[in-house]
Amino acid sequence: MSRGANRSHKAIAAALTVAVLAVAAVMAGRGLGRATPRTPEERIDLLYEAAARGDVTEYLDCFTGTLRQRLANELRERGEEAFRSYLKQSLEGVVGRAIRHDLTETLDNGRIRIVVERVYKGRPWERQAYRLQQENDTWRVYHIEPADVFEPPVPYGTPAFPDAAPPQIQQTRNEDQNGGEGRPEQQ
Repeated sequence: MSRGANRSHKAIAAALTVAVLAVAAVMAGRGLGRATPRTPEERIDLLYEAAARGDVTEYLDCFTGTLRQRLANELRERGEEAFRSYLKQSLEGVVGRAIRHDLTETLDNGRIRIVVERVYKGRPWERQAYRLQQENDTWRVYHIEPADVFEPPVPYGTPAFPDAAPPQIQQTRNEDQNGGEGRPEQQ
């Protein structure tokens, strides 16, 4: 093979590599490059992430059945920009969330009920259950129960150990008798 042909092959290979990387970047930007949620917990995480970003398409993909149809109708009525704003606003004030594994229930027909606690600063927390079912190797939400509002046991932001003083060290009798060679004790 001549030098010119070798350079031509390298140029073609480089161009193809750039094209493949560009397509992958576009797909990832659209959410198409994301891994399919394999667990109900991954689906719940994806649902919240999509809402926070205002990613309408990915958010709707988290749902199935009549719930998805209701959300799609709401999207048509509001319009995409208003729906996107609604998604983002629905999470305003949320400073954390946790899946309560101790409250997770396995239901009939391979369905599952997962409880999520949403943590807010300066207001009561919410606990809400999501019912999911498996479809084609992924999980989707088919029902959301009304949220229960409750006061947290300790307000968000409360220091775990307020004004904790360091332990005091005092000399033991043994240390005094041995010229300071004892072990100090903590109080």
